Amino acid sequence: APGIVEKAAGESVSGGVKVGTVSLSWFGGQKIGPVVITDPTKPDGKNEIFRADVEASSSMLSLAKGAISGGINLGTVKITGKGNVVRSADGTTNLQRALAPKKGSEKAPPSAEKPGPIDPARVPPGTEGRVIVENFDLNFTDESNPAASVQLKDLGVDASLLPAGSSTGASASFKVTTKALAQGQ
Repeated sequence: APGIVEKAAGESVSGGVKVGTVSLSWFGGQKIGPVVITDPTKPDGKNEIFRADVEASSSMLSLAKGAISGGINLGTVKITGKGNVVRSADGTTNLQRALAPKKGSEKAPPSAEKPGPIDPARVPPGTEGRVIVENFDLNFTDESNPAASVQLKDLGVDASLLPAGSSTGASASFKVTTKALAQGQ
């Protein structure tokens, strides 16, 4: 299964995507990782943008039932890892370059000179679940303004999503924590 994910990603995005393992279960949780996203413009060894492990508590059977009934319960999705996002002097980031559509794919890559707006994420109606990001180290470096660079250690995010029609109506809640924040020179 890692090869299937890598092949699909390789055909659609400019950056590299490597997947260590994929463990899917009809009756238990799901595990994927590490998933590594790399910058296509940097040499090997200096090109890693993200490395993350993802675990989901929902079984494949419950996800399939939810997709059919229109009420997907993701359960708890836990993400751990690290990221290193770098903004170049032209204003684009290594992550934008990596996730840009590959030349020749259906979408043309965005202009490096004028990065366009990012389409908002869309959640299918009836979806519910919780996403927990923990022990995530995130570095953001601005090559043209090093003082704007930040480093977040042990970043934590706890986000919950309830579908429309629940007792509280559609809602989302977020809590973000970090143990250390260090700004650039």
